[in-house]
Amino acid sequence: MPDQSLLLQTLSRFAQALPLSYDVEAMLPDLADSVVAVLGLAGSGVTLAENDRLVFVAAAGEGLAELERTQDESQTGPCVDAFTTGEVVTVSDLPTASDRWPEYVEVASRLGVRSVAGIPMKLADQSFGALNLYCTSPRTWGEDDLNAARVLADVATSYLINSSKIRQLEQLQAQGAGPFRSRSLSTGRSTSSSSGARAV
Repeated sequence: MPDQSLLLQTLSRFAQALPLSYDVEAMLPDLADSVVAVLGLAGSGVTLAENDRLVFVAAAGEGLAELERTQDESQTGPCVDAFTTGEVVTVSDLPTASDRWPEYVEVASRLGVRSVAGIPMKLADQSFGALNLYCTSPRTWGEDDLNAARVLADVATSYLINSSKIRQLEQLQAQGAGPFRSRSLSTGRSTSSSSGARAV
């Protein structure tokens, strides 16, 4: 079960920082650390889309950067599947997935990781990356845990989108576009959709 009080504190902290100038590269490790604390995990990792590939960005937990890099290099694993399908991917006991992701499961086993969940970072139908959750024992991923992870992944996605819009605005202003053209930038309207977790 997620720590509800800590979850609310985390969301409040991120919400206060969202309108301000911030460093996305610093925010993503903060996200990984926050997920670990809120859900009582052994670790977590963040990967972002770059040229249709997932690229390792941040990890919280001893040795888990190696596991994230394994997905980065092979482009296989639960985080990759969550990114490509746009659905939550859960594995309660990783050895059962050794045929599906042999290299990933081998590294996970060596690091003591036993269960994992991949949470897509997306807005509508566009995927921006994925958030991975790690446990050192078999774990049935409950809806409360997954819902909390989805909310935190949505917050991170909002940061990424907002950062991109700020950069676009700064570029327009640097080119002398002026305030009137800047106002024409549309933030769009986001629609939320709920999708069930896909266990393997």
